[in-house]
Amino acid sequence: PIPRIPAWMDWVTCGVIPDLYNFKYGELLIVVLFYMLQTFLIVYWALRYGEFSFKSMGIAFGKAAITNLMLCYLPVSKTSLWTYIFGISFERAVKSHRHLSYLMLADSILHLGLLIEINPVWGYPPKLNGVVMAYGLWALLAFLVMAATALLRRWHFEIFRYTHYLFIPGTVLTLLHTPKSLP
Repeated sequence: PIPRIPAWMDWVTCGVIPDLYNFKYGELLIVVLFYMLQTFLIVYWALRYGEFSFKSMGIAFGKAAITNLMLCYLPVSKTSLWTYIFGISFERAVKSHRHLSYLMLADSILHLGLLIEINPVWGYPPKLNGVVMAYGLWALLAFLVMAATALLRRWHFEIFRYTHYLFIPGTVLTLLHTPKSLP
């Protein structure tokens, strides 16, 4: 028999460890292929913006964060066309949303960590090469607040739900962070 995951581990990791433990083989294959593609894209973007330097890797992780942000919006609605087309249950869709969101946060933190030395967030100039650093920091803070409320989801669902509306200013600030990427 498969040993059970302790309830405290589910609470501390916001359901990530039990989700990893309960992977099906098809899910595992998709996750491995996704991470391989993610790694390939980060290397591609880093080489596109120069050698493997802090700046090029920071830009690459920023692009990966935006890609994951876009992907984490796909499965979250109960009436999502994406889940209907692929026949994914709502529980599995939420599971992929949670993992993509945490990956987006990890990429965003790496993006900030690699570029903070080169472009100080509050320093001069506030806008460098068309990028407004403060908007990116505020967007990251909005997404971190949303992630932090995952700990409260089971006991205070209303707090969890209403703080998730921070996705609107978070997304707008992400777009304003790099206005050259707007159409």
